[in-house]
Amino acid sequence: MLEKIKRFLGLLPPYLPSIESDLFGNIEYSPEYDSYVAKVEWMGQAIDLECWFDEHRAIDSALVVAARLWQDQEKWQREIEDFLVADLLDLKNEEWRQAGEPPVGAPLFLSRIRLEVVSVGEVGEFCFWYDDRELFWGHSILVSGTLTDGITDAEIAG
Repeated sequence: MLEKIKRFLGLLPPYLPSIESDLFGNIEYSPEYDSYVAKVEWMGQAIDLECWFDEHRAIDSALVVAARLWQDQEKWQREIEDFLVADLLDLKNEEWRQAGEPPVGAPLFLSRIRLEVVSVGEVGEFCFWYDDRELFWGHSILVSGTLTDGITDAEIAG
């Protein structure tokens, strides 16, 4: 709410409707998410890239984070998958199985989830948002971390 008041009073820099990136193409401001979003590919799959802006309404730092992730997609994908299996597979099998549903193995678990959004911020942080495709009864799966620390958390969200 405070941000909307500041914007109304002209205390915040204006939004650019879109920004062009050599690596990610056209990145458009999304009022719904109050961030910039681009249609991109991760490991051959179409997803959204969401860039959070800094206090100056710039996304330069977020684009650096995104570029570093994209330059080493295979490494990050392996780390994410390993972390997901280590943190959430037992949770799925012990607490989230439907009556009569057999336990889910790692390959099936990973094949069922679908990446939808990668969010990046200005200080090296990122979040990978997955559609659980009913593994956790319709909740999202959030994997987060930083470029410095790597993957730090995987959780059921929303």
